[in-house]
Amino acid sequence: MKALILNRKIFINDISLLLVSLTLNFIARIYRFDHPISLGWQFRYTQTAFTIKSLRVNGFNPFTAELPIFGPPWKVPMEFPVYQIFAALVANVFGLTTDYAGRLTATLFFLATSVVVYLLGKLLFSREVSFVAL
Repeated sequence: MKALILNRKIFINDISLLLVSLTLNFIARIYRFDHPISLGWQFRYTQTAFTIKSLRVNGFNPFTAELPIFGPPWKVPMEFPVYQIFAALVANVFGLTTDYAGRLTATLFFLATSVVVYLLGKLLFSREVSFVAL
């Protein structure tokens, strides 16, 4: 019985520390949400934003996403637009602009990946290693 109570306390402590860590990581990333997409890697940000906007306007068909930079037929097969589809869904659901939706989607993907890294660290190594990985 004591072992069960101890395991429950450790589980609650782990979840609490994980939530605190994820909250701090989210806060550390939201300060750049207002920056224009022309900072940093201009072509990549713009290409992603155009694809997100195309998916929002023309429907969520990843094979018809347009990128108006090289002329007709407006198609540039660089990658399968999984991230862009999620960002377009976030933009439509929450009514955000394309750049805000892209940044929020990237932040949510980062937080989800952090949880996976934490769980893998705990499974393969130890509880302490999993928190250092965050």
